[in-house]
Amino acid sequence: MPHRQPLVACLVVLSLAQVVSAVEAPGWSGFEAGSWRVLRYSSRFGERPPQFEQVIRQTLTGFDSYGRPEFEVERLSGDEGDPAIELYRGAQTPEAWGLELRGEPEPTTVEVLGRTISARVKTYEGSDLGADRIRVIVEESDQVRLFPRVLSQWQTDTGFLLGPGVVRAVSERVDSRGTILTVQQDLLATGTPIEVGDRTVTSVVTRSRSYYQSPGSERGDPRQEVTRWLSPEVPGHLVRHVADLGAETRTSELLDFGAAGTSGATDPEDSTSEPVGAVSEPASSSRSWSSARRGPFELYEELRCQVELEIQVERVTVKEDLLADAEQIFDAVLERHYTFEEARSSPLWNSKEILE
Repeated sequence: MPHRQPLVACLVVLSLAQVVSAVEAPGWSGFEAGSWRVLRYSSRFGERPPQFEQVIRQTLTGFDSYGRPEFEVERLSGDEGDPAIELYRGAQTPEAWGLELRGEPEPTTVEVLGRTISARVKTYEGSDLGADRIRVIVEESDQVRLFPRVLSQWQTDTGFLLGPGVVRAVSERVDSRGTILTVQQDLLATGTPIEVGDRTVTSVVTRSRSYYQSPGSERGDPRQEVTRWLSPEVPGHLVRHVADLGAETRTSELLDFGAAGTSGATDPEDSTSEPVGAVSEPASSSRSWSSARRGPFELYEELRCQVELEIQVERVTVKEDLLADAEQIFDAVLERHYTFEEARSSPLWNSKEILE
């Protein structure tokens, strides 16, 4: 069962070196050491039998000082050779990469899952240590509630961390020769059930397309197209991965999994994993809302008007359960009240309606 760390978030001041090196591990950070998964990897050309096939077991052993997960990988069956596993991608937000937000977010509408919803577009620009110019365009909506994901990049094992409301994201990297490397990720589906052994998990489906554009040329067809089925119920989030490389197709499929301390089973009633999101109507005090459980997830018909604060704290504070240290951080940024009357009497109250 995924383990939610009891303390989330806070605003801490990091040195430039820390910002550059620290990464997030959205697929693994909610799981304890000992969590594991069994994957079958195959590679084939056309309709021929797989040229390469392998089953591996990957066990989380912990995290290094930069937040990157560390693993023990065992080949269970199949072809000899190094375990064939998708390269782990750490992630940082565009800001942590050192990219700057250009202008204000622009309001727009996007087509998602057959519906038109309100969204905003954010554009980030900057460069990395290799002097490549980078631009990241993110379309996000308050009407979508997912879990953090990663937008991968060409020629690097670190990607951009996407927030829970992102429905589309594009990264463009221009090297010193003027070659443009583009990756675009789109949300295709939510709430998709998929079988893993004798269990069924609920997944989000995304599609990433990668383009290579030579200087002075037009962008052609994608060099590769990757479809992923992701679920926060499973360690690593990956349930299925299909990469279309043209002549070759590479597939990773989750066969079994277990979260440390749960005997390999996820209890729907006790799960604290992030929900697989649904597209909702805009929140309004005049609208009602309802929800229904699907496995461990609470799926909302309408978006409840609520505020969730994320305040980052250092990993050691969470790991060693240093509650007093965390409380000091909270007290610096929050004014807490325990009754509606108390809150209404605060000079900081904005006089908005409070639904009791």
